[in-house]
Amino acid sequence: MIRYAATIFLSAFLLFQVQPMIAKFILPWFGGTSSVWTTCMLFFQFALLLGYCYSHFVARHLTSKQQWILHATLLAMALFFLPVQPSDTWKPVGTEDPTWRMLLLLTASIGFPFFLLSTTGPLIQSWQSRTHPSKSAYRLFAVSNFGSLLGLLGYPFLVEPYLRLGNQSLFWSIGFGLFAVLSLWSGWQLFGVSTEETDAPTDKLSNEQSDSQLSNADQTASPAPSIRNGIVWTLLAFAPSAMLLATTNQMCQEVASVPFLWVLPLALYLLTFIICFENPRWYKRAFFFPLLFVATLIALGLMQDGTAVPLPLQVAGYALVMFACCLSCHGELARAKPAEKDLTLFYLMVSVGGALGGIFVVIIAPRIFEAYFEFHVSLALCLSLSVVSFLVFRYSGAQTKQPAGANSFSNLSWYMMLNWTTILISMILLGLLATKAIKEQMTLNKKSIVYRTRNSYGTLFVREYSNNGVPTVRHLVNGRIKHGSQLADPQFKNSPTSYYSPTSAIGVAIGQLRILNNSDGSDATGLRVGVVGLGTGTIAAWGEAGDSFKFYEINPAVELVARKYFSYLSGSRAKEDIEVTIGDARIQIERHLDEVGSEEFDLLAIDAFSSDAIPMHLLTRECFGLYLDNLSDKGILAIHVSNRYLNLGTIVHNLSNEANYSSFLISNDKDNSNSTDAASWVLVLNNQKLVDMIEQEGKHTLWPESMPATVWTDDFGSLTEVMDFSKTARFARKKWELFLNWVTQSNEDDTQD
Repeated sequence: MIRYAATIFLSAFLLFQVQPMIAKFILPWFGGTSSVWTTCMLFFQFALLLGYCYSHFVARHLTSKQQWILHATLLAMALFFLPVQPSDTWKPVGTEDPTWRMLLLLTASIGFPFFLLSTTGPLIQSWQSRTHPSKSAYRLFAVSNFGSLLGLLGYPFLVEPYLRLGNQSLFWSIGFGLFAVLSLWSGWQLFGVSTEETDAPTDKLSNEQSDSQLSNADQTASPAPSIRNGIVWTLLAFAPSAMLLATTNQMCQEVASVPFLWVLPLALYLLTFIICFENPRWYKRAFFFPLLFVATLIALGLMQDGTAVPLPLQVAGYALVMFACCLSCHGELARAKPAEKDLTLFYLMVSVGGALGGIFVVIIAPRIFEAYFEFHVSLALCLSLSVVSFLVFRYSGAQTKQPAGANSFSNLSWYMMLNWTTILISMILLGLLATKAIKEQMTLNKKSIVYRTRNSYGTLFVREYSNNGVPTVRHLVNGRIKHGSQLADPQFKNSPTSYYSPTSAIGVAIGQLRILNNSDGSDATGLRVGVVGLGTGTIAAWGEAGDSFKFYEINPAVELVARKYFSYLSGSRAKEDIEVTIGDARIQIERHLDEVGSEEFDLLAIDAFSSDAIPMHLLTRECFGLYLDNLSDKGILAIHVSNRYLNLGTIVHNLSNEANYSSFLISNDKDNSNSTDAASWVLVLNNQKLVDMIEQEGKHTLWPESMPATVWTDDFGSLTEVMDFSKTARFARKKWELFLNWVTQSNEDDTQD
């Protein structure tokens, strides 16, 4: 038994260590968005499906010796794929579909070792059922999930902070070699089992049959699973898989795509498997169904308040919602599992459901939904399937487990009341979910929306506001955050607005650069400006004849919007020398530096937010050095650090200090003309004349005397030290005051009555 448990534990640990590790490798190559992780998850689910197909086939059609010989051969072949590390040749050019390129990259770099790891769970359980027919193989499923959970939680806390990616790959490869040895050791025991014993493995009944044991004859004679069983298993695996990825998207699109926010939902997802499959008594409908109903209400509240909810409460709320949904579905799945002679088929159908959930969220949803409605759909599906499964298992033949004393009239009435109450509550919650989705869709269909699109990089909306039928202003919205605006008045149409107004740090930087050029007689050359993040192209409004602008934009849809629905690029006085480069800015700048040389930017502005999420790979020590290498002698690096949750200025300030550059935090307030938005930028520079000029202008804010020494690198970046928890406290206090006011008002109304 110990050899089986050790092999399954190590394989699961390695399986879920390599997932965040390989995603961390390729995250900077594909824009640092949440789609990188969800696409990786889709790949992992498909590899898992292939592994379960393999396990089911060999368990059904090969003898014990044939299984061991085949598996030993494949394990030996997998060693040639080590160490697992993606080649730089897979870095995207900038125009290809990122989803398919990521899938091909993952297949080439870790596909075969990951496939073999994914076969371990069902295959080893099948081997145990042959060699130890009196032992429950389903217990090993809980061991597998426990190993997975430790692997996941260990990555952000024990591996990522202390090991560089190259060393992570090396140690993981050593672990895979140990796994191969354990697998061969486990399979060797099959040689001592006779053919008759392996032809008819026997075991206990599944949990839904009151956990009682049957004789070997009864177990062997149990009916084969029907098509209906397969559909039920698939659906109960599909819904939580979709919920997992939809929740991860929901979290990462508003914060940052970092291992912790990948690991948290997946760890909770695995925890629900452990709870539901380790012991049938742990899953209690009487407790977890009310939790599911409460979680649905919490989800509705989070979707309603949106960006007003502080980050810690959003993360905790969405995590609770996903946990309740997955727990209910996996609990019903555990009740529906078959006898152990059919366990490989059961795991195969579960993996099919998981893969279909990934296809729905990663491939289908972005192509059929204009906003993130997959979260609504997944939540509604989890709620519906849990309730339907509850009703089916209450009333269906042999699986019915009536409550004690159900034959008495009073207990039977209570029993029926429970069922109808469950149905009623679920119908109300489904109605609220549908109403919320319909309202959001109606918002998208408003006449003020002149254009909308969605792709792997997020959602874009162009919204136009009018006064008495006359257009006044047009906004670009990415996710739930405004990313630029333009006034309709011809007199101000090409004036810099939003985060690039004259009072912003960009206005200060360009103004000081022009003064410096005039003072040393070099104004004829104009300014060379680089911008990471196109948006509406507003910064081009600062252009003069002789200036050149080079924009870097990873989302091709943004360039279409900027050229078709806004006129900053075409209306700029520097329009003859404006270039838009599609692709990840870091890769494009790095390639130009290697092949041509420094860009020699006088101003390099970094404003590459997706909704309110930050691409962390653009704020690391390694990338910061790349920026500085592409500045001219008088160059200024401007980094937009406005954020509802994080004090990003701290990161930039610490990076500047490391490089011996000066840094200035410059913030401006929103004005009443709807043309200037509140914004905070950090200007980083090393030209002493410019440093003195900006200090004399006095628009900057002094840095606090005490600041965290946090610096992000390509190998590790922590959010905790730069998180602004004061907003959480203010939000909680405001909600408490509203509750007290409501109670007070209710008491006054009762007194008056």
